[in-house]
Amino acid sequence: MIRTKKQQTFAKQRENRCRGFTRTLHLPRFLFCLVQDSTKNMYKACTLLLPVETSRKTAVHVVSGFTLIETLVAVSLLVISVAAPMTLAVRSLSSAFYARDQVTAFHLAQEAIESVRIVRDGNALRTVRGVPVDLLAGIPSTNGVPFTVDTRNNAMAVCDPGGCDPLYNNGEFYGHETGSGWEATRFTRTVTATEIDENGDEIKVSVEVKWRSGSFQERAFTISENMYRWVNDGT
Repeated sequence: MIRTKKQQTFAKQRENRCRGFTRTLHLPRFLFCLVQDSTKNMYKACTLLLPVETSRKTAVHVVSGFTLIETLVAVSLLVISVAAPMTLAVRSLSSAFYARDQVTAFHLAQEAIESVRIVRDGNALRTVRGVPVDLLAGIPSTNGVPFTVDTRNNAMAVCDPGGCDPLYNNGEFYGHETGSGWEATRFTRTVTATEIDENGDEIKVSVEVKWRSGSFQERAFTISENMYRWVNDGT
């Protein structure tokens, strides 16, 4: 069969393309290419069986999946990345709650100190008006025996041997009222007064507020102040 010039050019291009052909499908030890059939003036597909060494060089690299160790490492990193912020958030909330309770305890202790001072100053005022009264009258004990103070009316009472009663709250005030609308809080306030000198002209008033933070941890806040007989009451 006589081929035209255009057919010869096209055949030569396909022949050159086949010569430079490397492979179109990555399979071990096999190579697909095109060969020329001179009898029919066409190209046919062929399959070549490559030697072992050649197939090793041209073998495809199979991408494997995740192994068990890689999966465990990925899960561990995920847990760590989630657990760290959660731990930080829990600690931040715990610190915020502790700061809130500490501020409350400070105010509860300070108002007890003020109640004892009001009792002393009230007695001093009566003395100045001509009715001599012991400036420390109304304070249950000046020998270190613990007592409670209800700051709503400055009522004071010695604690039981088992300890002082907890404070109650009605949504607005703290006190030792146990009637309707009053609920027990986790705060317990203990007040002590101790004479500093032999003449009893100076006492040290200490207030300790305890509360439970969480299920087991108990915290405490203590303040103290010295008070004097600044008016001659005749005692």
